[in-house]
Amino acid sequence: MLYRALTAMLLGFILAAGTAGGQTSSPEEMNRQAYLLFRKGRSLELAGDQAAAFSCLTESLGIYDRLVQDHPEWNPRGVELRRSQAQAATVALNESLYPIPEGYIELTDNPVKEGQRYPKGRAMASRVTPLGGGSFEVKGFTVDVIPVGLRLAARCDCPDFKYRGLKFGYPCKHIWAVLSSPEAAALPVPFRQ
Repeated sequence: MLYRALTAMLLGFILAAGTAGGQTSSPEEMNRQAYLLFRKGRSLELAGDQAAAFSCLTESLGIYDRLVQDHPEWNPRGVELRRSQAQAATVALNESLYPIPEGYIELTDNPVKEGQRYPKGRAMASRVTPLGGGSFEVKGFTVDVIPVGLRLAARCDCPDFKYRGLKFGYPCKHIWAVLSSPEAAALPVPFRQ
């Protein structure tokens, strides 16, 4: 009897350790864990603890992403619905907690490729020199790229960015050069071009 109790306790401990480290094996358990984190995040948000809510929502979204990747055949419509809810809540909270600083523009997944700035920037990608700390030099101008929560923001000290790009929210050719360069892989948050 004591042997069974000890075996059950040990098995419970092993299972708990496996799920605590994010190593849940069943899609049902992953879905349950992500849903509970989502609910906890929303409750914390309503209680006014936005930082803790953001942490829970981000973790929930990560579990849903792993669930979609590891078990694409398991309840795809239900998982995508819950994942999109978690993503919307995470994005909204990210924008609330981490506003884009003045003088910067947000680098979205699909920035505006206005005029000739994009092709000219791509042509200058080989002239990008990293200065460290998210700063780059491109043909005498400095481009700064910083993480803002889960997003990236950028600015350039060229006249085109100061007078047009910042006003309308699009990257100048120097920012495009940085984003097109091999150095873009070293940016603090992955940028998908």
